[in-house]
Parts: sequence; C-alpha cells; structure tokens
Amino acid sequence: TDSHSVHLPQSFHIDFSTLFQALKEVRETAEKWKQEFHEKRPPPAFNGLTPALKMKQYQRYTHTTKLYALQEVVQSHLKNGKTPDLLNKNSSTQRK
Repeated sequence: TDSHSVHLPQSFHIDFSTLFQALKEVRETAEKWKQEFHEKRPPPAFNGLTPALKMKQYQRYTHTTKLYALQEVVQSHLKNGKTPDLLNKNSSTQRK
C-alpha cells in the first residue's frame, strides 16, 4: 500500500454542497482581505500609500522618466544640428 494514501472508513460521506459552500466563503473572505490590504491599509514601507496607489505612482514615475530620457535625446540631436528620427526606432542614421 501507498504510504501517502488516506484510508477512510466505509461509512464516510462527503457532503459536497457543504464543502463547496465553505470553499466559497473562504474565497470571499480572502478576496475581501486582499482588496482591503491593497486599497485601504497602507504599509509603512510605502510612506502611507496603499500598494495600489504605490503601483500607480511607480507607473507615473517610469512613464515620466522615459519622457525625460526621450527629451534629452531630442535636445542632444538638435544641439548637434541633427533631426532625430523618432518614427523609426531601428534607424541608426540621422538626417541633417
């Protein structure tokens, strides 16, 4: 016999409707807790922001950082008298 198998008495009966109701309640409780954690309770590591707000802040930061980097590239090309080819990402040649 398998050492990991479970031996149940012959009279053992599983009430699936009760089991599924209990699983549904556990899932609802877990989802409510997760929503509350992410939207209502800011952890100290995020300086008073909830994880959801911290993610939005991070997305804005990365978007802004990319814009600043693009702006620097454009300004550098313009200072050198070149027109940056912004439409073709793969182009290594610049028009004058």
